[in-house]
Amino acid sequence: MIKRLTLCLAIVAAPARAEVTVVMPLVDPAWLQAHLHDTDLLIVDVRDPDSDATTFALGHIEGAVSAPFASFGWQTPADGLPPAQILVPALGTLGVSDAVRVVLVSDGINDFEFAKATRAYWVLKALGHADVSILDGGEVAWVAAGLPVVLGPTIPQAAAFTPHPRPELAISTGEVSARLGQITLIDARSEAEYQGKRKVGLVGRAGTLPGAWNLPHSALYQGQFAKPAVIRDLMQAAHIPADRPIVTFCNVGLWSSLDWFALSEVAQVPEVMLYPGSMAAWTLDPDRLVQLLGSTLK
Repeated sequence: MIKRLTLCLAIVAAPARAEVTVVMPLVDPAWLQAHLHDTDLLIVDVRDPDSDATTFALGHIEGAVSAPFASFGWQTPADGLPPAQILVPALGTLGVSDAVRVVLVSDGINDFEFAKATRAYWVLKALGHADVSILDGGEVAWVAAGLPVVLGPTIPQAAAFTPHPRPELAISTGEVSARLGQITLIDARSEAEYQGKRKVGLVGRAGTLPGAWNLPHSALYQGQFAKPAVIRDLMQAAHIPADRPIVTFCNVGLWSSLDWFALSEVAQVPEVMLYPGSMAAWTLDPDRLVQLLGSTLK
């Protein structure tokens, strides 16, 4: 049970419902409103307080607890699985238990904000939480549907979360290096970054991983998340093979969570891993090969 301290801006009566647990990677605002008062539901808002988009303090879904992406630890550096010793106690204080269904809420205004939810989703799944969903369209979609928000903090009751790490969802730098040629590498960055024409500061060298294909994250979210058929069409258009394990990567493991979520959770492609270290970790060693324009290695 979650203790709520909230000031309602609007009140919408919700009929009593039997609790229903259906594992879905995405839920829409109507579904969340219908299940808002389920006792086994925990809404986790990952918006950052200093964001240019909407923030938790300016209004949030009733009962949502705040776990800002930048400060909570959703992107705590790790080469492989997220660090359970850091995140599990934090998740417990947030109210995450083995028995609750977690629904993650981002701002949703663009793919960058939505990626905060897909990265948090991957963290929970990689740590073994089985019942996680994301609000499609985020807070923006909730408000656009005419649904109410509230002000004030939501104070969670501490809970116990038992991790069951899933190593099949993550891959380390060493494993990527050892399995080159045996895995399908998908670069989730822009075409310019993929081709080596642009580089961000955390990445040591421009270019991409040897033999990688490009599926830009921006194609996957435009106010709503891409449907399974669209994702499969994008894979086909990019000539991405699905006959080997797939690894998604980007610069620091944020954009790649959009690609991972699209392939693994929405389109249900088997054997999809996230490389959280991505190009920032790969280029730490100057001897590792980096590919430019799909042909030149350096």
